[in-house]
Amino acid sequence: TMSEGTPKHYQLKIEPVVYIVENEMNFQDGNMIKYASRHRQKDGAKDVLKAIHYGIITLKEVYKVADIEIRDAINELI
Repeated sequence: TMSEGTPKHYQLKIEPVVYIVENEMNFQDGNMIKYASRHRQKDGAKDVLKAIHYGIITLKEVYKVADIEIRDAINELI
């Protein structure tokens, strides 16, 4: 539960930290959840880009996706 002084960007029905811990997520996955959850209440586009950044780290480290493949995929999206 949230205390009275809790910042607005952490006042969600399910706290990101609780979700992350309960699901035993690693650092990158946890940060994707954290930034995606708070972007509307805190840093907007900057937080969305941070979530994408951690997604890219996951693509590289977990799925061994090459930089060029990531660039090509992003270019297709934009």
